[in-house]
Amino acid sequence: MKTASAMPVGVAATGTPMSVADFQAELEEAPENLYAVSGDERLLARLPRGNWIGGTIPYLMTDEQGGITTRDLLLVHQLPGDALAASIAVYDANTIGRITGDAPRNGYTFLMIPAFSDVHLTYGKDAPTYKDLFSHPIIGWITGIDLADLGKEKPKVFDGRTGEAFTDKALACHVPLPAGKAAAVEIVNIFERSDGPDIRFETDGFTVTDCSIDGKRTNFARWLTENAVDTQLPLIADYHGALINVSIQSVDREAGTVALYAPVFRGRTYRSAKPVPDYVQAFRSSTAGMNRDVAFACNCILNFLYGQLEGAHVGLPGPFTFGEIAFQLLNQTMVYCEIVERSAPKEQRSLIRASTENLEAYQLYLKGRYISNQYFSNERSGPGLAKALACFQQALTLDGQFAAAHAGVAETYTLLAFFGLRPPLQVMPEAKAAAQRALAIDDGLAEAHTSLGFIHLVYDWDWAAAERELQRAIALNPRHVLARYWYATLCASRLRLDESIAEDERAVEIEPMSSFAKTHLGWMLLNAGRTAPAIERLREAIELDPQSVLARWLLGCTHASASRYEAALPELEAAVELSNRLPWMVAALAVGYAEAGRSGEARQLLDELRTRASQEYVRALHLACVCAAVGEVEEAFGLLEKACEERDVALPFFREGSHLPPTSLMAWPVPLRSDPRYRGLLRKAGLD
Repeated sequence: MKTASAMPVGVAATGTPMSVADFQAELEEAPENLYAVSGDERLLARLPRGNWIGGTIPYLMTDEQGGITTRDLLLVHQLPGDALAASIAVYDANTIGRITGDAPRNGYTFLMIPAFSDVHLTYGKDAPTYKDLFSHPIIGWITGIDLADLGKEKPKVFDGRTGEAFTDKALACHVPLPAGKAAAVEIVNIFERSDGPDIRFETDGFTVTDCSIDGKRTNFARWLTENAVDTQLPLIADYHGALINVSIQSVDREAGTVALYAPVFRGRTYRSAKPVPDYVQAFRSSTAGMNRDVAFACNCILNFLYGQLEGAHVGLPGPFTFGEIAFQLLNQTMVYCEIVERSAPKEQRSLIRASTENLEAYQLYLKGRYISNQYFSNERSGPGLAKALACFQQALTLDGQFAAAHAGVAETYTLLAFFGLRPPLQVMPEAKAAAQRALAIDDGLAEAHTSLGFIHLVYDWDWAAAERELQRAIALNPRHVLARYWYATLCASRLRLDESIAEDERAVEIEPMSSFAKTHLGWMLLNAGRTAPAIERLREAIELDPQSVLARWLLGCTHASASRYEAALPELEAAVELSNRLPWMVAALAVGYAEAGRSGEARQLLDELRTRASQEYVRALHLACVCAAVGEVEEAFGLLEKACEERDVALPFFREGSHLPPTSLMAWPVPLRSDPRYRGLLRKAGLD
């Protein structure tokens, strides 16, 4: 162990090594200040009560001596902000979810959690789901111990105001900031994703068993062992441009399990990191010219060990931790927080991505994107989409030139129309304008081209323009699966059935554990009349997500296409319940009842839809399909004409040559297709 010398009394914002006596003197001289302290448990236990919180760790990065291991010194950061108004909260595994609700309206939260505790595991797994997580800057670390003491001692956190120490609770210091100031939380990741295979996991958590490697299911522990993967390198996922690491703790091939230092998440695509031959040089390159006047910084114990950073000067002063917190739990990453002017130039605001110079706008965008990226799950309900839309719109009030937020608005409006939650005439012009504004700012934004292509397809009925925009989106970002879903949809609407299936198969290759990817492929297979593989894909989708409304509905439609109503109706009924009686699903079930000869139940559901149509938006097309199914032909044709006037998004699928059944609400009953009015309406929409 290296012996370090204490610095003179007086705490730098970036972290100062101090003896217990020196820090006591600092507390006496400036009791109004707020401090974060890192060090050995025996040192922290000797400190007097005061305005400080602390966590155990003996591994520190210092300006004077570089990386050190010490039981003799503390590392002290003075936390900026309104120290007297700051509050310290204690959370356990059952209450940590309240952290964002307790956070100051303008400020930041400094969080410390003991390693290996239940609250550590809970926060790591659940933090991304906390309400408004990305609207409240959270910076902190997982406390640890000397590795020689593993099994002998437990990591702790200390509340200096009360003198209490905890091994099983988290401490959060909620610090208000004055108006005009903002907390910018940033990460420095020296690792890059390799060109190796895509890895997706079946469950969220710190321990994993099976996974898919480039779409093929296997045991992760066996794959790591058989391929001699360097487990000192983290797994990396791309979170909207930020590379997030998950480090491997241990591999038990016999048990078939892999333990991790942070959780992986189902639905994310991971890859192993590229080797880093020189950690010191990598950190120096990544932090060259960085502003060192930061509120707090920390780095990872694994970087300290694997990079042999003892005595090396890299990054910013701070503890080497058992996990880093920048909103969520990270591994093998340096994190830091700086207090900036809200109007600071971009070069002074390192968190702000190139797309916006406004921190608050970026955080609102992240929140909206998080909600909207829960593709077609229960979050994709009216309230969920409304929340996402509000986040994007709030971001734009702060930065009207934020192209990605304009694209988010466009996508959300298109989905409101897709689900039948808002009339297309009301939202599609808004969606188109938002997509065009995004592209006027950044023509290379795949998301905006995707939304514009979808609008051309389902609203403008301009097939050539739709193809052009969707192909452009895929060229810009081949892994943007929503562009591939909509391009497959375009191909299906133009009766290019094999092409539609091939495009969705590519999407499944990109996201093999995505329930929606398999659901959309099932739709394309059903549209092509390939019912057996459609059923297989849809059952796989339901296995991945038993709550999937669309998969249940389409599985019911697939059975209905072969008149297997004993199998179809339970799936359609499940879709109604899972969707909280979304009118779309109620209409599909009504058609299913009518086709199965249960006309009384079909008419009851039609009455429900008519009543609801006087209170909320119910698509004329869906009412038309139910009326046609129960024999109310004249009203059905009147409603179908209204659907054309409304530019219903499903009309492009009313094509001869499609194998979709009437329960899909994208097909007219066969006996009525010869009616001249039907052919005339198709010609009016350019579909004949």
